[in-house]
Amino acid sequence: MARAIKEVQSKLDEIAMVKERFKFKMHSMEQAVAVGDWRRTDSSVPDAVVGREEDKWKLIDMVRLSNYKEKVAVIPIVGIGGLGKTTLAQLLYNDDKVKSHFELKLWVCVSENFDPSFLIRKVLESATKKEVSKDLEANTVKELLHEAIKDKRFLLVLDDVWNEDREKWARFKNMLSSGAREGSKIVVTTRIQIVADIMATETIVPHELQGLSKAESWTLFEKLAFRGGATSSPNYVEIGKEIVGKCRGVPLAIRTMGGLLYFKDTEQEWESVKNKQLLGFGLDGKENAILATLRVSYNNLPSNLKRCFAYCGLFPKDHKIEVKRLVQLWMAQGYVESSQSSFLDDVGVEYFKSLLHRSFFQEATKDKWGNIEYCKMHDLMHDLAMEVSGKETIVLNICNSIDSNLERQHTDLERIRHVSIGDSTEPWNSDRRLFFPNFLVKATKLRTYMNLAGENIYWKGGVDEKIFTTMTGMRTLSPNREERKIMPHNIRKLKHLRYLDLSFNGTIVLPEEITCLVNLQVLKLYGCAVLQKLPRGFGKLSNLLYLNLQECTSLKCMPVGIGKLSSLRELSIFIVGAATDYEAARISELKDLNNLSGKLRIKRLELVKDELEAVAASLKEKKHL
Repeated sequence: MARAIKEVQSKLDEIAMVKERFKFKMHSMEQAVAVGDWRRTDSSVPDAVVGREEDKWKLIDMVRLSNYKEKVAVIPIVGIGGLGKTTLAQLLYNDDKVKSHFELKLWVCVSENFDPSFLIRKVLESATKKEVSKDLEANTVKELLHEAIKDKRFLLVLDDVWNEDREKWARFKNMLSSGAREGSKIVVTTRIQIVADIMATETIVPHELQGLSKAESWTLFEKLAFRGGATSSPNYVEIGKEIVGKCRGVPLAIRTMGGLLYFKDTEQEWESVKNKQLLGFGLDGKENAILATLRVSYNNLPSNLKRCFAYCGLFPKDHKIEVKRLVQLWMAQGYVESSQSSFLDDVGVEYFKSLLHRSFFQEATKDKWGNIEYCKMHDLMHDLAMEVSGKETIVLNICNSIDSNLERQHTDLERIRHVSIGDSTEPWNSDRRLFFPNFLVKATKLRTYMNLAGENIYWKGGVDEKIFTTMTGMRTLSPNREERKIMPHNIRKLKHLRYLDLSFNGTIVLPEEITCLVNLQVLKLYGCAVLQKLPRGFGKLSNLLYLNLQECTSLKCMPVGIGKLSSLRELSIFIVGAATDYEAARISELKDLNNLSGKLRIKRLELVKDELEAVAASLKEKKHL
């Protein structure tokens, strides 16, 4: 069996090398046809457009302005799938003021194929309203287009652009600009922020499209869900508003739900729709349009980003995600590929930025240095993450974790890889005792366990001591304080553990066994106020990258050997030990920790005996601090 696996792996490696060498791309033929048919757009405006008047007038003003530096200015519209970017572009395209301002209007649906020569043909077809022969040479096509747009102020809409290649964009724009009249405009719709930034004219800020307000969302829903646009009963209104609330202002979601409910005649059917996940499957068993449009974004991701995105389903909806923590979690699962030229965490941050630019995250907030600290996921994106992760990921909130039917809901425990316990959206009493989901002891292939519900939850009946020892493949472990009570004697069995969060432990004494976790990358001991020392063999943790000791107010010194952890990227505090204490590290142990970044606080500097010892710390070499 082992030999067969090696042979398969060897063949896969060979295929990967050929793929990379010849730049092959993999596509599903069935998917390609389906997406292509669904995504074709034109300039016609759909019925029942609500809440886009302000956006439309802002864009009309932008396209009519003529004081841009470039002869052909580019105005991007950016936002997640389903917000109505194409619809907004159609409203703009068909407005009378726009029609009178431009002598020529052109519309091209781009999608994933951004080939400059191919697109120039499409622009020519839009300009001449005739099909361009495939036999025509590229130069002939350019000459014909030059004649078609010569001395004309044109408006070109490039719908659904994914291209991130600056060179391709420059080639296309140069071919198009030749002969164009000053004041011509290109409006681009895209889901990807980086595409908008690449294509936008220097002085133009891309127009970021937002979701509809509650009132606008309901108005749109009413037009689509009720016969003749009129509500039939207060009960339908109440159910409908709950459904609309789940759509979070995304017009495509509202349209899909409204269209589905239009043909549902009973309150029972409406209730059934309300109680289903918004994404996934409708009552007829077919994928709804929301999933289709968001899946296009997901399917376009490289495989490593797909894994990273799917993992984010572990966080509860509307959870404020700490970006640094998220990257560490990805690293722990092996989702971040190593690079010879960059630190692993820096690569992970680039992964995050790629997903952010593609609108998989939103509401990004920055610290005073401009680094992104926190973000959120749109509810629809969260539903997509849960859907694509399948049965591998489950999120239990503090209400359903006492549900006696919970184990029956998750019968295929062997498939579960990632579990989080998140807070409920409903008010609850912090003294309330809940049953721990001890059935997870059967989920022997678990890779992640995170308790995000806080420290004030007490598990009625206790926690099964086998819960963590049976999960020997665990990579990420973030328990609450009651769960931590059973850990000290069993920790060494978790030999694959890479991320361990023991923060805010009021009784913690780190066992020597923790030094057996040689794969550990992240150890968080934030707020462990009674922790007095780290284990003597701490230097064995050769793969440790992050050691958070903030607010460990009783910690007296660093252990001898900590200087062996040359891969450390974060060490929040270093406490200089006394010369008479043979178990305490001297400041010279900082010598080889030159990969440290962020902030380092050094305490008890008065114990540094002389200048030579201080110089031995090589603080000048800590260039990332």
